[in-house]
Amino acid sequence: MFKTVGASAIILYDHKYIFEIQKSKKWQVNSHSEVRIGVGCIGGAIESGERPLETLQREALEEIGTKIEIIEWQHPFTITADLDVQDIHLGEEDNTLFFHWFGTKEPYRACRVCVFLGKIIEKPVPDDLGGVLATDIKLLMDCLEKDLTLKQGIEQGMEIYYKDRIPLMAKIKAVGTVKKITELYKSHKWRIQYLLDK
Repeated sequence: MFKTVGASAIILYDHKYIFEIQKSKKWQVNSHSEVRIGVGCIGGAIESGERPLETLQREALEEIGTKIEIIEWQHPFTITADLDVQDIHLGEEDNTLFFHWFGTKEPYRACRVCVFLGKIIEKPVPDDLGGVLATDIKLLMDCLEKDLTLKQGIEQGMEIYYKDRIPLMAKIKAVGTVKKITELYKSHKWRIQYLLDK
């Protein structure tokens, strides 16, 4: 039996996808004063009595000041604790789920995060996070793979909506659902082709 512990969304805004930039207290700074900032999807932990979509909409209002219009999806899949990718058979989930993923270490191997596709019309305003990164998926994957700085990403088309002051010489790391998207991009790219075509 598994437990649903979180909900997140891959959100389209103005032809780019938006991602959270973690708060400064979560940034990593090495002995050379180099900064690495986590980039994840909008979303968060499920509170008592909430359904995943309720969690997602609450978190979206808290983090970016707007609700999300959910995009229906007909081919949901799961990323298991062993990192296998499998279809979810029709009837097991409704048509709002894009995919879900499980933790890879105990005690999280029986805990899942539900991931949805969505879009917003209003400009995201970062509130309960460090900032918002707007980019296409391929550029995000390139920046992660090549270990580029935010400044280099911006020069190639990324945008940042600030709340905290963010050092542009910082590099980014994938966290949470973005880490799963990175794994899919490397080995199951067809699963996220919809994202790459936008």
